Amino acid sequence: MTLSADVAKNSMSLRALGFGFWQAWSLVTYTSGFLNSGQGAVLSGAEQIDASALMMLSLIGLILTVILLPLYKRTDSWLITHWFPLTGGALAAVSTLVVCCVFAGLLADPALFYFACFVAGIGNGMLCLAYGPVIGSLPPRESFLAVCKCMVLCCVIYFVSSNAPFGLRCAFCVVIPLISGILASFGRTGSNSAAEEIMQRVSLTVSSVRFFVAMLIIGGAASFIRSPFLASNPLASSVAIWDGLGTFIVLLVSLALVLLYQLTGKSCRAGVLYYSISLLIIAFLVANLIVVENGNQVMAAVLAECSSVPRLLMNVAFDTIIFYIIYQSKMSPAKTMGISHGFKSVGILAGSQLGFLLTTNAESAIALTCIVIFCVVVALVLIAPEKVLSIALIPIDDHDADPASLALDEVEGGEDEDAPTAGDAPGSSDDQEASPADNAAGSEEAVPKGKRLWHRRCQLVSDQFQLSPREREVLGLLSLGHGSEYISEQLVISLYTARTHVRNIYGKTGVHSREELIQLIKTTEVDPTAFQR
Repeated sequence: MTLSADVAKNSMSLRALGFGFWQAWSLVTYTSGFLNSGQGAVLSGAEQIDASALMMLSLIGLILTVILLPLYKRTDSWLITHWFPLTGGALAAVSTLVVCCVFAGLLADPALFYFACFVAGIGNGMLCLAYGPVIGSLPPRESFLAVCKCMVLCCVIYFVSSNAPFGLRCAFCVVIPLISGILASFGRTGSNSAAEEIMQRVSLTVSSVRFFVAMLIIGGAASFIRSPFLASNPLASSVAIWDGLGTFIVLLVSLALVLLYQLTGKSCRAGVLYYSISLLIIAFLVANLIVVENGNQVMAAVLAECSSVPRLLMNVAFDTIIFYIIYQSKMSPAKTMGISHGFKSVGILAGSQLGFLLTTNAESAIALTCIVIFCVVVALVLIAPEKVLSIALIPIDDHDADPASLALDEVEGGEDEDAPTAGDAPGSSDDQEASPADNAAGSEEAVPKGKRLWHRRCQLVSDQFQLSPREREVLGLLSLGHGSEYISEQLVISLYTARTHVRNIYGKTGVHSREELIQLIKTTEVDPTAFQR
């Protein structure tokens, strides 16, 4: 390994570590910090400051940042600069310092407190966007391991800070986002070539947006889980101050997953994560129903203590899927991270507020919990079932495939003797006679005689799935094992447009890779009398 490769690998490790610090800051600040410090409200001068404003205003600032900022076309190029994560970390650190001073009685300005909470959310949102191209540049297995390791770090920092004195806890909340921003800035080039590459990524698809809507619903359900008991059960409220047991369980699960995948070398399946965490959330909601109906306060306290389990594991599952989408389907990191975390934050905010405001007695708790369970089931079955998730995870290959890996030169039973061979690679003699684009779009007479059967199969697939004229051309090139880069050069279109056509073809034909597409073409039956050999 060269020195530059070592530097690149080390900088990636540091940036991934920064992602863990960012997660820890959100958990420490919103869960074990001021909201649950036992103060409830802080007296400042003649006015009282509602401590819950820290969570609400911060989430509003985060939501506005991650949703509105990606709409600006230059945001993608900003993500690879040094100043973007540093600015986000500095904003979060300074604003948190102001909040700490208000809680310590050093400042007595409620307006300044509320403004600082909102700015903390803006810094949090900038850090969120900055980590899109970081973890999203890792292969799926590596990104899953990175997310699990970061969750381990997050839980350790949570334990240390939650049991620390108030002053040390404030120091954690101020320093952690600054460390996260510094680590995220390592290895960022800010070069024009890197900016151009990231600008060529695909926009969000309907399938991915549907999955993000499901994230909103499921995230709201995870946030709602503990709310009924904190609002109506004093015992649950007193026991659940630190969420210690639940965080410890998540720590053990994360460690077990890291060890399992390190030892076995297996890759995770996004669908398994998605449905496993969703079913866990439903199980907690059902347990809540039983506890509320029976009025068992001790059991309610245990559930409230473990309520962080589905919430934290949900972060592991959703972050893994989001980074998988960024890596495999070449979607915009800014838009993918922004919209997904924006939707999830909206769900968390709505779920927590709904639980606290409306769950004042057992009857309302039961009714609300049933509604939330129904919404989660609708999200899993109708809004983002496994098929929709699979389409959102469709991989896009930019480079040409090895003909041998696609079995383009292997024919079974002699029937596919006209299938493309390794000689169809760029620069071959066949390409000089008639380009793949001509073979895909031109008349059958323009196609070399030895390729007419394959050309006919491509035509039948195009007709069957009602592909547009341009998609037919792209299909012809994909069928030869070519990637998006070659397609963009051959058809004189942008890489972004080529990727969009590839996604459309995969979506219409129901395949998820070039291998599946080529197999679909191979298995398409052709009437031998339809053309002259």
